[in-house]
Amino acid sequence: MWSQISKWVGATVLAVALGASSASALNASYGDFAGTTVDFLNVAESTSGADVLFDAPVGVGDGLFFFPSVFAADSAVQPSVSGTLTLHVRAKAGLFLESITLEAVGDYTITGIASASVSATLDVLDVAPGTNGLFATAAVVTPSTPYTSGADAYSGLATVNLAGLGITEVQLTYVNTLTASSQGGAAFIQNKVLSGPQITAKAGPAVPEPTAAVVFGVGALLIGARVRRPRA
Repeated sequence: MWSQISKWVGATVLAVALGASSASALNASYGDFAGTTVDFLNVAESTSGADVLFDAPVGVGDGLFFFPSVFAADSAVQPSVSGTLTLHVRAKAGLFLESITLEAVGDYTITGIASASVSATLDVLDVAPGTNGLFATAAVVTPSTPYTSGADAYSGLATVNLAGLGITEVQLTYVNTLTASSQGGAAFIQNKVLSGPQITAKAGPAVPEPTAAVVFGVGALLIGARVRRPRA
């Protein structure tokens, strides 16, 4: 009898734990978007926080644009926040993927003794033909992070070159993390625009060629925006 009770209690505790774990994770699905030479399928995000971070994207040409409203870390309220974006990219018939680029743009404010940082990783898994494996890269952040004084804009650029590999479908996983810490001051950092993934695709594959850097121009839109001040 005690053995049966023990098993029942164990199962109940496990169910409660799993329920709490799933409740603490927030997932949002944004569906599919048709581009000019590619399709974006099963666009979704997940976060351990209470709010979605990237928000629903807008499709333009062969790219997606996200305009986050609450993707921010505040040393006084929420010192760390991280969001994961996932989606499937498929080239149109007769085309092959050449490059994939994502750029996050935001700003930060530091007062007193405090610091803020941003990091992002991009994983691209070859789905078709599936023989090229996983491409992993970390975003190059400009200016370099962490930030310990002042207020300014930043950008984080991640690019994967697929030229000449004959790849038609990939699975993308993009993880973006912001942190803000204080040692007597205040730090605030936020993402304002995520440009990407921006895709280039063409007939081929031909001879492998280097992928040119992609200039988005969203930084110019951000520079004119007022830098959000930390909460009192």
